[in-house]
Amino acid sequence: MASSDRRRILITVLTYPHPSKKYQETVCTAGITEDGQWVRLYPLPLRSLPKEQQLRKWHWVELGTLPPTNDVRPESRRPLLDNLVVGARLDPVKDREERRKLVNLLPHRSLLGWEAAYDLDKTSLGVLVPKQVLDVEHEAEDENWTEADRSALSQLNLFADTPRTLHKIPCRFRYVFKDEDGRVRRLTIRDWELGMLFLKMREQHGETEAIRKVKQKYLDQICAADKDTRFFVGTMYPYNQWMVVGTFWPPRSNAQASGQGDLFGSGD
Repeated sequence: MASSDRRRILITVLTYPHPSKKYQETVCTAGITEDGQWVRLYPLPLRSLPKEQQLRKWHWVELGTLPPTNDVRPESRRPLLDNLVVGARLDPVKDREERRKLVNLLPHRSLLGWEAAYDLDKTSLGVLVPKQVLDVEHEAEDENWTEADRSALSQLNLFADTPRTLHKIPCRFRYVFKDEDGRVRRLTIRDWELGMLFLKMREQHGETEAIRKVKQKYLDQICAADKDTRFFVGTMYPYNQWMVVGTFWPPRSNAQASGQGDLFGSGD
């Protein structure tokens, strides 16, 4: 039997939940260790965790992990949720530079660089700095879960809190951006906050306004000229197919604003 190791991880990635035949629903959860290594925690039924274990982005957590059963991606670990401890959360203002320092430890590459890394050793999480964000586009999707998805969501887990109804987001949003190599790229956004924002705005104002609000947030705010915008990107198992699984967008540092160069390097 594989031995477990206990890790302290800063959670930086939470994707919108998705139905799972085996686990009812799961969230792609990932974070950074204190020495700057990516860890993906799967499966993690986030909304079913007990109240004292509820976590959000930028929480420090401590837990044991095991190698995954089938996932060959080097960052992936199987979390032992019975010993999960949720610690302090890094504040977006007071702890901004601590957040940035940890993100700076991670390799930064173009999409072409990340695709090559996956081909080399199945690397599947990274940071991408868009040279220019051109648009946030969307396309309609079926607003109803498939029969298989509904069946998965109807499973009763007797050992977990019963989560609220999981609504399907009836749109697929994508970033359209110019990468550092000059290529125009399109990557689907799977961020937890995007889904929550869409649902809240749809409830208050209707679907058309919800779409507008999502685009306003993810284009005009997250990618504003005064932001140090970076995309956390990850693959869709088991393919070399990348998507935006989170964003990091603090104000640009004084050195960046004055044009004194790249503080974190390309990572290539």
